[in-house]
Amino acid sequence: MSNSPFVSIKNSITTQLLVVVFSLYVIFAITVTVTHMIAEYYNTKQGIKEDLITFQETFEQGLATQVYNFDDQAVSGILRGMIKIPVIEGVTVTNLVDDKSSFGLVIDAQGSATTISEDGSRQPKKNSLFFSKLISHAFTLYHIDETGQKHEAGTCVIYSSEGVVFNKVRYGFIFILANAVLKTIALWLIFLYMGRKILSHPLSELTSRVEEIDLDRVKDQSISIKTKGRNELKILEEVFNSMLQNLDAARTKRDEYAQGLKENQDCLEKIVDERTNELLTAKLQLIEAEKMAALGQLVVGVAHEINTPMGICVTSTSLLQDLTQELENNHQKDAISNKEFECYISKNKEITDIIMNNVRRTADLAERFQGVAINQSGEQKQVFKLRPFIDDVCLSLSSTLRRHNHSIEISCDHDIKTEGYPIAFTLVISNLIMNSITHGFKGKEGKNINIEVNENEKNILITYRDNGVGIEKENISKLFEPFFTTNMGANSGLGMHIIYNIITQQFEGHIQCNSEVNEGVTFTISIPRVIKEANVI
Repeated sequence: MSNSPFVSIKNSITTQLLVVVFSLYVIFAITVTVTHMIAEYYNTKQGIKEDLITFQETFEQGLATQVYNFDDQAVSGILRGMIKIPVIEGVTVTNLVDDKSSFGLVIDAQGSATTISEDGSRQPKKNSLFFSKLISHAFTLYHIDETGQKHEAGTCVIYSSEGVVFNKVRYGFIFILANAVLKTIALWLIFLYMGRKILSHPLSELTSRVEEIDLDRVKDQSISIKTKGRNELKILEEVFNSMLQNLDAARTKRDEYAQGLKENQDCLEKIVDERTNELLTAKLQLIEAEKMAALGQLVVGVAHEINTPMGICVTSTSLLQDLTQELENNHQKDAISNKEFECYISKNKEITDIIMNNVRRTADLAERFQGVAINQSGEQKQVFKLRPFIDDVCLSLSSTLRRHNHSIEISCDHDIKTEGYPIAFTLVISNLIMNSITHGFKGKEGKNINIEVNENEKNILITYRDNGVGIEKENISKLFEPFFTTNMGANSGLGMHIIYNIITQQFEGHIQCNSEVNEGVTFTISIPRVIKEANVI
């Protein structure tokens, strides 16, 4: 048992969830921000092009008159005035005899960007890597005489540049980037705070209360954690308290029988024959009482069994929240298409199924630990098809498998069925898969699980394989023992023992393990097939 029930931020479930969610959010935020900046840039560029058209309307008539009259001095004066406008980088005017007047940054006859000063000197423009292209707008100059007739006077080209565009949008870019960074930091802090408040702190408190329990003095002891509503953690608290009460009652009965045996020791020689049956009965009752006392040790491992479906629920809920927020944002912008809405409905249904399956799984686990032993649960024996329950387990664990690129291959006819306990069968498949992920695939990526189901005249044969790290030969014989684990401190060591009890006691079948180090593991399970017809689930 660890010295402290509290988990560091680095190793907490909240942080692990946050890393996954935040990574996806950062990718999304970067994409949106870059798209926004590009859109802002091109929108401003288009605005500058429209400004050049506006300047055409402003200077066109006056410039056309001076060009038509071949008044070079007046034309030069107009051009000097035009290039003083911040948006205009340069202007070129050509009359009908191909005489050109240019000022500022223009494209020369060789197609190169050149800066022409007022004294006529030319200086080639140095090309930079970004924002070096010129933006131009060319139009024909028409002189309108006193009679209203139009006469072509020449052409004019007004130049701006991408550098002007950048100068207009750079402060907007800074604001967009700062906004994205602040929102990302705020989301991180809020998620971390709420995750530790709602999940990590109650679990730490539960673990602390369990460690404080003295199993030798369980009377008047109880566990109480602070959580809102009657959620899964509250149910787990009730199960713990019920087990403590049952343990106290069992020990009280044991003490009573022990006291009775002590009082009868003086007269045992005279009434041996008469008391033999009573002594055998008392012995059996003491054994049962000791079994009940041993169940108290299960308390330490229960939290691990609940963490897996709870973690899947939190991850799926976070994903659903992101999808809903995205839909709400699009709705506020009136930008929801039928395809996007149908995609949201499909993903919502898939995620909801995952959450419901894992919530039910959590409730089933809590109910199962509440009983005295696994084979004493209240589940009714019935005939059921195996494939749907295998598919449900794989669906509920799909997010955990995708996180490490693991895959599952299922070979099972949809009509194969057996007589037994469907919830217990689901627990067997779930524990096998989680055992592969936790132990066989630890630190690995892209591993594979194969589940093959066949039937013969008498039995259903289930072969479960993975290509993980395998099991050492000396550990195979101890694999199904209670509390045996090769990963001390990480789990309770009950998973394979629960599988063994379900297969051998509830299904009256057999399970065998074969494995070599670095060669994966194979579990061969044999359970009776359907003997008589019943209602199929």
